[in-house]
Amino acid sequence: MKVIANMVVDAPFAHPCKPPESFDCVALVRYVYAALGWPFPWVEIVKACGDPSKVDLNWWKDETQPNYFEIAIKIACDTIEPTELYAGDLVLFKMTHPDRPTHAGVSVDGSQFVHVLADAKVQCPRLTGIYERRFYGAYRIKKEFRL
Repeated sequence: MKVIANMVVDAPFAHPCKPPESFDCVALVRYVYAALGWPFPWVEIVKACGDPSKVDLNWWKDETQPNYFEIAIKIACDTIEPTELYAGDLVLFKMTHPDRPTHAGVSVDGSQFVHVLADAKVQCPRLTGIYERRFYGAYRIKKEFRL
C-alpha cells in the first residue's frame, strides 16, 4: 500500500481529473483500489440508485442528492473502529458538511492515509489534527468485493 501511495503523492487535484496525472478524492480511491486489485463498487452504487443517468457525481455539493459514498459503504463495506485500520481501508471525513461524509481517502497503515483535497496535491498525512476532528468513519471492503 505504501508503494501505491508513494506513486501518486504530489499528483495535483483536478476535477475532472485524469489519473494518474491528476485526481479528485473519488478518483484517487478508485485508482488505489484498482492498483490493489479491488474494484471500487460503482456497479453496486448504480444498482442501488436505479437509473445510472440520474447519478449526480457532484452529490456532495447538494444535500438533496443521495450520498453515494454512504450507499456504497452499506453495500460493499463493513464498519470498523479507527483503531482497527489496516492498509487499504476506506476513511471518510466531514470536510464541508457537519453531518455527512464529503471526502474520502485510503488508509496506508493504522496512522496515515492517502488523499487529495481540492486545490491541493495528493498527500499522506497522519489521522491527527483536522483529520481526527473531521473523521466520519472507517470501513473495510467486504471480501466478496475484492478480486
